[in-house]
Amino acid sequence: MKKYQLIIVAVATIVATLAAVSIGNAQDVGAVVTGVGISTNSAGDLTYRPFGNEDLIKDCADEMGVTNLAGLHLIYDASSNALEVVSGTNDTYDCTALAFSGGVSLSNTNGTKSESQYWAFWEANTTPSGTLSDTELLYTYGPSNAMSSLSLSGELQIALPGSGTNAPVIYQARVVAGGRMFFPFISPVAAPPHRP
Repeated sequence: MKKYQLIIVAVATIVATLAAVSIGNAQDVGAVVTGVGISTNSAGDLTYRPFGNEDLIKDCADEMGVTNLAGLHLIYDASSNALEVVSGTNDTYDCTALAFSGGVSLSNTNGTKSESQYWAFWEANTTPSGTLSDTELLYTYGPSNAMSSLSLSGELQIALPGSGTNAPVIYQARVVAGGRMFFPFISPVAAPPHRP
């Protein structure tokens, strides 16, 4: 089962990186986050648990006081450089799960490919919690040379301090975003890599 889920994530990465998908609003594309949350238990042993879309969506829903998670999904909003939780078929904004800014971004001469390392901000925090290192491909078409689609593939590393009885957590995840036509076939949370 774990091997199957890793294959799905690999295929999603390849498809999002190589495919130029024409979509209605190229600024908002489907996103998949898959990884692991590392913490300690009450005995002081390291614990590993899957981390991904479902966690970000649930955290946002809790923040907004929403109890019905049906219809909520994660998108990458290129205009705000953030992973956002939205609802419905028209992607009504609910909250920002992770925002990315600052850091360093390098692009090729025609602006169709960039390599970036951004500071990652958990929800509405004003202090960065980690980083996102990504590759973004932009595809332009038509006489206006407007962006018509994009794909993003990156590595996310976040550390959140402990609060109350909760221990600190380190999140390590893969972020893939691209045309939505690919994302119905991808499980929202794939198994994290095996950790000893």
